[in-house]
Amino acid sequence: DTLWPQAIRGFVANPLFGSGYGTLSKEGNQQFTEADSTDNNFLRTLGETGLVGFVSFYGLIMVSMYQVGKVLKDKTGIFAALGIGYLAGAAGLLVNAIYIDVFASSKVALTFWALSGLTLSALTTKNGVPIFTRLVSHLKNHRNFYLILILSMFLLHQNPLAENSVLNSFDVSRQATENFVSARCFVETGKFSLCRPSGLEANAKFSAYSLLLVPFVWIFHTPTSYYYLNLLIVISVLAVSYQYLKIHSFLGLLFIVVFAYEGVFTSGPLEDGQLLRILLVPITVIILEKTLLKSKRKNIIRLAITGGLVLAILLKLNSGSNFLEHFRNENIVLKKQSVFQANGNIPLTTMTGAYENFLITTLSPYYIDLYANNSYRTLPFSNSQDYMDRASQVWGEYDFGSLDSLYEKLLKENNLLFLADYGVADNKDTLQEFATLRKNFDVRYKTIECDELCSLYTVSELSEKISPIPTPVGKNSLNPVDLPTEYSFAIISNKFEPAKEVELPYTYSNFLSKIAPLSQEKFDFSVITGDVTPDNDKTKIPTLQVLYADAASYPVLYSPGNYDLLPNKPLPQTSERFFTDRDYFILLNIGPDSKINPDQRLFVYNAILELEQLPNIKNLFIIAHDLNWQDRSDPKNFIHALESKLAEFPYLNSYIFTADHGDGILPTEMEDGNLHYYASEVMNGERDGYLKVSVSKQDSVVVQNVSLPNLTR
Repeated sequence: DTLWPQAIRGFVANPLFGSGYGTLSKEGNQQFTEADSTDNNFLRTLGETGLVGFVSFYGLIMVSMYQVGKVLKDKTGIFAALGIGYLAGAAGLLVNAIYIDVFASSKVALTFWALSGLTLSALTTKNGVPIFTRLVSHLKNHRNFYLILILSMFLLHQNPLAENSVLNSFDVSRQATENFVSARCFVETGKFSLCRPSGLEANAKFSAYSLLLVPFVWIFHTPTSYYYLNLLIVISVLAVSYQYLKIHSFLGLLFIVVFAYEGVFTSGPLEDGQLLRILLVPITVIILEKTLLKSKRKNIIRLAITGGLVLAILLKLNSGSNFLEHFRNENIVLKKQSVFQANGNIPLTTMTGAYENFLITTLSPYYIDLYANNSYRTLPFSNSQDYMDRASQVWGEYDFGSLDSLYEKLLKENNLLFLADYGVADNKDTLQEFATLRKNFDVRYKTIECDELCSLYTVSELSEKISPIPTPVGKNSLNPVDLPTEYSFAIISNKFEPAKEVELPYTYSNFLSKIAPLSQEKFDFSVITGDVTPDNDKTKIPTLQVLYADAASYPVLYSPGNYDLLPNKPLPQTSERFFTDRDYFILLNIGPDSKINPDQRLFVYNAILELEQLPNIKNLFIIAHDLNWQDRSDPKNFIHALESKLAEFPYLNSYIFTADHGDGILPTEMEDGNLHYYASEVMNGERDGYLKVSVSKQDSVVVQNVSLPNLTR
């Protein structure tokens, strides 16, 4: 009811090549299934590999059985027994394959094919000579060709089906990309042109390479279909050179392969000039063989050419590890991933009520068309991009005189704008244009991916910046607008560390006894970071409110931390931000070991983008309990990424307040230019203290570490 119909659907989806190995028992690439079986080897082969795989696989079995059966009548003794046994075994496996995937079993397949080779080599002959002997003789006579063929597959082979295949990057010239687009358009519209799914069509674009590419695009229906043509061209040139042009030397054939390898002939679509050069390279080899390699110093010249070719290969490989990463397709193709980010995160207009979605990008619109899901249109990021000379034919019927004016017009017409930042950091001009865009529009991160190399932003009209109201612990709320020009606040970094054997436990009553007297202080607000209770017991919060949060004349805020000790917190607060006319506050909630998750990173990066649009801000206060500026040995420590972001604000005084992660060994204060670092702790120890931060009318900031009593009961 399930397995056989699934195999038939796989065959119908791609009759020629099937749906791929191991796909028939799954509904998606990431689905886990207990069984990977079809219970019919014939249907499985047909569904997974299509007619090509089916005919190749079972045709080979039938040819082997036919060859053995044809010579069986002339055999006696052990050879007859071997032939009869082979035919009976093969027939039995074919019958068994009706209800079991017998040939998919490695122990069956390896044994069967080994016996097939043994039987054929022992029984079959041609002109009285065993086939195996003739095969060995053939390989010896043409060893140069087969060695070069193996080497060419090693150097030139890519995996067009791998998700991270470098073939998806299309890192080629504009003309080469257009050759592929032209072939794709011919398959879809019957015309060699530069067409787009939106109906836009540029000028006709015909080339010999596009014509050759058409059947491959039609068969494979994937952006990487050019690979099969390119590889076939190189192998055909090798075969013709060897068979008809009589280039039999290993060096001559190696020259052709290295030429293709250095020219990255299998890494992207080809220009017409590249196609011509690979077709003419055998002539160069013939000239070399008839001139330089026939001279008196031919041995030296041969050695020099061989060394040069080998060196070219080694330089191209760069290093063994880089080659293996490339060969295994381990590196993400950022261009493709950038499009996938747009596909997965731009909502349908039926969900948002917008008229249309638009993606602003530095990528070629034709590249995006290869992977887009048609839920958005594309717009250029810069007037210096490709195809701006015929923008109406490629990008759309819009006025591209001023891109900012175009974006503003589209936003006013109830459209949603998004921006893909891949390629923005490639040069200073685009970086400057991006900075200008952030000044003229509200630009916010929607996703941050690929180590910040293929992120997606939302772009909206500028609006008045109004500070959010942070969530209080007690009844007193903090409205940042009401903060005076001269004020002070406290930061209490608490941690219910498990007690050591020689110490008394740090109890909840100890903590309350420490902070209750602070309710009499004249702060404008305070922030508790880390733990407010020793467990996730929400019933303890009212006690904290009565003894401190509500007893104080100022608001009390909370920024959670210590997730390694207490994963769940009794208060709902997470990352928050608020600001005055002069000062900006970020209460940053990050994970243990100073690591940050995607949502937390999104919050702080968007806060920094907002900070760009507040030019009057003089001081930035970042309060993050688990952020560790004292120990920077871990490259994944978020302090590194945060500092790189803050480096974009040289005019801003930034203050970073954290818990003390130095165990009394590392310094608790540090200054680096306009960056100021402070750490404190409350753990019922000798170093217990809170930070008092005083901000003056003249924008100066003074930070004091105020001791708290060490209570043991």
